[in-house]
Amino acid sequence: MREKLLLLLHKILMNFMQELVLKMWYNFMGVCLKPHAVWFGEGLEQNVLNSAEQAVDECDLCMVVTTSSVVYPAAMFAPSVASRGVTVAEFNLEDTPATMQFKYHFCGPAGTFVPQALDP
Repeated sequence: MREKLLLLLHKILMNFMQELVLKMWYNFMGVCLKPHAVWFGEGLEQNVLNSAEQAVDECDLCMVVTTSSVVYPAAMFAPSVASRGVTVAEFNLEDTPATMQFKYHFCGPAGTFVPQALDP
């Protein structure tokens, strides 16, 4: 289970780093490159949505880190996991509309609470 969490955190960190590098590239070259992210009004690619749904169906733990839990389709993933009886831990600066559905809620900076939650 810890390996799955570490892989998830690695993906999150890689996405963050990718966006940071793109911003630096833009500042240096003056070229606008779009990160692999979904902006408001855009939809997810079907293969991405299918992969996410499969992960939701198969996971044995879910960590929700710094999200408003109001933008769909992503907002439905963690509540779907919780409805299967799987533990969901939410890390956020404030409560979200889905907070009460989750077993754990860590209120505060993710950079503080996620490492603490993963520490054995």
